[in-house]
Amino acid sequence: MADKEINITYDTLFELLRREKNREELQPLQETFYQDIVNYLREKEAIMKKPDDGNVFFSDEKDKTKSQLENVRKIIKELYERRERKLVEMSMFKSRTGSSLINTANVLKEERLLFDSLVGEFNMFRNGVLNNVLSLSYPVMTRAAAVEKQSESRAASKGGQEMASERKEAMPKAEANETAIKATHVVEISKPGQANDAMLIESIKATIRFTSHVPKFVGKELEVYGPFEPEDIAHLPKAIADILVRKGRAENIESNS
Repeated sequence: MADKEINITYDTLFELLRREKNREELQPLQETFYQDIVNYLREKEAIMKKPDDGNVFFSDEKDKTKSQLENVRKIIKELYERRERKLVEMSMFKSRTGSSLINTANVLKEERLLFDSLVGEFNMFRNGVLNNVLSLSYPVMTRAAAVEKQSESRAASKGGQEMASERKEAMPKAEANETAIKATHVVEISKPGQANDAMLIESIKATIRFTSHVPKFVGKELEVYGPFEPEDIAHLPKAIADILVRKGRAENIESNS
């Protein structure tokens, strides 16, 4: 909102309208703008009601005031309608994007109810018609159903964001686990002087059930394993299976040669 108090006059109203016309953003007004307008109009109307008592000068003043009032009412109407149009565009954009970055600092308290109502109406019909059609459902025009659909969409969106966040947090840990598995595998079956033992170990398989996520990793012979999810069952070289079990990533089901 504007910091300085603006006294309502014909000239200031004309300037406010000019500024609202020439700029795309909703322009700042005093929080008491509409109350100030009412007081201004009342003062002018009071002048019009005073008897002139044959005073020529006062009669001319009344004519001038009458003309001013007509012009002021036109200015106020146009100013309101221009701000109204901007509020519609703002609310439509908010409904379409769900963005919280829309600047509503210049929305007057009398305009706030209109803005919030429009956002609610746009959301209701967008969820009742568009979102239902896209999810292969028939359009729903009742307010309660549309609100429920909107809540479901928000919950799904929030859930997707949380899952993405969890995956992002898990990536460094998964990469570290993958490196640990590869390194341990190489150390345990490739010690110098144990080539025959290593070949024997590689020929033994074990069936395991995974208890947590394990990312893709590479074996000694560059064979690729994974990725694996909880409850996945795999038949892997026993050396690798033992590492996974020891690290709490899986549990043994059976072993065979």
